[in-house]
Amino acid sequence: MKAFSSSLTLQIFIAMACGCIVGLYFGPNAAFLGSAGKLFVALIKGAATPLVFFGVLEAILETEIKPRNIKKFFVVVLINSFIAGAIGLGLTDLFKPGELLQGFAQQPMERSALLDAVAGQKLTVEALIGNLLPQNIIDPFLSGNIAAVVVLAILIGCALRTVSRHYDQFSLPTQSAALGFKVFEQIIRWLVRLVPLAVFGVIAQTVGTHGFGPFRGLALYVLLAGVGMAVQVVVVYQFWIVRSKVRLTEFWSAAKEPIVYSFGTNSSLATLPLTLVALEKLKVSHGASRLGACIGTNLNNDGILLYQAVAIIFLAQMHNLDLTILQQIVVALLCIVSSAGVAGVPEAGIVSLSLVLATLGLPIDTLPLLLTVDWLVARFRSVTNVLSDMTVSIAIDDPRPK
Repeated sequence: MKAFSSSLTLQIFIAMACGCIVGLYFGPNAAFLGSAGKLFVALIKGAATPLVFFGVLEAILETEIKPRNIKKFFVVVLINSFIAGAIGLGLTDLFKPGELLQGFAQQPMERSALLDAVAGQKLTVEALIGNLLPQNIIDPFLSGNIAAVVVLAILIGCALRTVSRHYDQFSLPTQSAALGFKVFEQIIRWLVRLVPLAVFGVIAQTVGTHGFGPFRGLALYVLLAGVGMAVQVVVVYQFWIVRSKVRLTEFWSAAKEPIVYSFGTNSSLATLPLTLVALEKLKVSHGASRLGACIGTNLNNDGILLYQAVAIIFLAQMHNLDLTILQQIVVALLCIVSSAGVAGVPEAGIVSLSLVLATLGLPIDTLPLLLTVDWLVARFRSVTNVLSDMTVSIAIDDPRPK
């Protein structure tokens, strides 16, 4: 009992197991449990949005984010992104999972409300820029637009540093930013203790609604997505970790709780406080952790990118569409662009996938088929995104003293 009460990881594992049992036993009748769970996760994400704002603002005011780290951030993120896209495309081209389900391409499927909300939309330069630029100070916080929140924090931080040259009270904004960060960090710490209940509800709903039946036909698709993300983590991320002189045992010990938490909540944004705590344990500087995790939670989404690459080629194979190498390169580039503008929240991957498909002119009629197993694949994405944020933070940090 003492181990259970002190270990959030153990509590989440037990909650997931209980959720599976309740979902299988009660079936669709367990759907109501998911509403409470999703509401709770939404509360955590709501508190995480101002946490990102104050975290970035404080780092700018204290000049902890260094120009060379910003350069390294984009270099590492781009390298990881291209590798993730190549892994996703390569695995799907090699094993061709979509050919096993070509019969489903002719079957009519009911569109979900999630897909109806983005029907007809495409990726455009105007839309991407509009997502980055806040319309006003309040809207980014209400809508959870992390990209706009980060831009707002950078603008306000730079403005305060400029104005401070003419005043002697510059310590007040810095202290206020630090206080705001600590306040929302504490709020989320309180909410985190109730996360196992939210995980139980969400898992019970998803298993009760979809069960494990869809995995029979989509097993290879789910397997390839999972294997691709595992390769990205084990090969690519561990390369950066070893290169940064961080012991792998030390890294995985610190990453254990964020991994389990992101798998349970299916949100890298909701996991952000635990990600920052894990980076503190690894002695990563505040500037690198705020840049890699707070800003990276929106711009650095390898899990979504790799999943999109697998899903797009999978759906093309289902419709017997043979994409050329050049077309697949375009697919990879669009996936990089779309994943960089997606907030670390549930369902973000499936929404951005529909936008990429619409932009490419590929059919999305069979996309609801993937929704039946997306509740599991999405958790793989969230774990990969969290590990990516941690890895980038470590990779861009100043070298450790020997």
